[in-house]
Amino acid sequence: MSDPATPPSQPPGESAPGRRATTAGLLYLVGTALQGLGMLAVAPFATRALGRVGYADVAFGLVLVQIVYTVAAAGIPQLVLREHHRPGDGPAVARSLAGAMFVAGAGLAVAGTALALVVAALVGGSPWQWVALAWSAAGLTCVAAGQAVARARQRPLDFVLLAVLSTVGAQGAGVLVTSQGPSATADAYLGAYAVVLALCSVAALRVARPRIPRREPRVVAALRDALPLLPQSVAMAGLLMGDVAIAQLLGPPGTAGTYNAALTTLGNMPFVLATAFYNAWSPMVFARPEGTRRQYTATTCLALAAVVGAGGAGVSLLSPWLVPVLAPPEFDHQAMVAALGPMCAVAVCYMLYQAAALTLVDVGRTERLLWSALVALVVLAVAGTALLATWGVPGLALARLLAYAVLAIASLVLAWRSAGLVWPTVPLVGVLAGVAALTALGSQAGTDGAGLVARLGSCALIAIAGLVAVGVAARSGAWSRR
Repeated sequence: MSDPATPPSQPPGESAPGRRATTAGLLYLVGTALQGLGMLAVAPFATRALGRVGYADVAFGLVLVQIVYTVAAAGIPQLVLREHHRPGDGPAVARSLAGAMFVAGAGLAVAGTALALVVAALVGGSPWQWVALAWSAAGLTCVAAGQAVARARQRPLDFVLLAVLSTVGAQGAGVLVTSQGPSATADAYLGAYAVVLALCSVAALRVARPRIPRREPRVVAALRDALPLLPQSVAMAGLLMGDVAIAQLLGPPGTAGTYNAALTTLGNMPFVLATAFYNAWSPMVFARPEGTRRQYTATTCLALAAVVGAGGAGVSLLSPWLVPVLAPPEFDHQAMVAALGPMCAVAVCYMLYQAAALTLVDVGRTERLLWSALVALVVLAVAGTALLATWGVPGLALARLLAYAVLAIASLVLAWRSAGLVWPTVPLVGVLAGVAALTALGSQAGTDGAGLVARLGSCALIAIAGLVAVGVAARSGAWSRR
């Protein structure tokens, strides 16, 4: 018997929610692409203003910010999205969870400032860089709360505004300050970065309209689901930025600068695309009827992974010509080109992991995500240390890819066993094999003779395949139909 509160059947074609989700998805993609292009525009100025060593110091500071903010968020943004789409008081519960994130951000700013001042008083030195890092992490926590509510409410313009201001705006302020000659220091960069993020947190407050969290049953239950996501967030933060920390702590001076220049200028572009897809796609997953979510998740994620892989392969294939434009000669261009193949392929593994994560969050098995993240983090630490010593920057990039591959495999197995997430085997193997071949070609092929032909020919094939795929998707309407 059908639920009397819902129509017994859907009319052919798109529903109104489906059309809204598709429109929002396109805006997420366009907005996140602009965000990525903006970051690409900022990178050449930052590398030239700070130099290799100064840029390495900034990179290490941003690693700490990302780790602390990810821990403070504790995976709650995913639960905001899940709760908002539940019937009854779901939106109110989602706003209460966002309120918990704002409380965490405020506490982080106060505690971080106090700790920095105490340490400076005891051991000497300036506390202001550490204060800037604490406020930056607090600002990002609040921005994440605002973005989570914006995604849940299908307000992509609010989401995009916060994303661009907190990335391009914050780092652009750092570049502007460091371009003033004598003030070109890592401390000045991080200080300007923190000021802009503090302003972004005010904008996030207006977007989220959070509620003060209270001991309501559904809020308590959601926060209980968030508890396993706290250590999982620590592990994911380490996985996201741990390779940069390894380069900073274990590599020769400037290694982190070269590695992070490759990662931020080009290596993260496919990751940005994967994040854009996730922002557009995850609300669509939770908006589906519960019985159709698993199949929809697997089929659409596989298509998205193919697009992300093609984009990453294109970046890797064109990297010999792009790297000299984006980084000055003092950076090791040859090492950057060799590292970009594995860096770009990471996004495919991350896309597959997100499918498993959405499924496990949906069924309330969030503790399963912790184990896959911990195993992947151990792989990154061990392989990163060994491969950096053996092959330098390209070896560390390969360790990053290996860790994310382990993350994807472990989480997909857990999602299959816990919630029945099943993948079409042949297309999945085909996508992974194609991505591996093209990214390897981008890392190793030459730039003249047969290597040049292989690079440019592969880029042309990727472009043609992409145009065909877009045409097929537009005609089929597969994204929106139930």
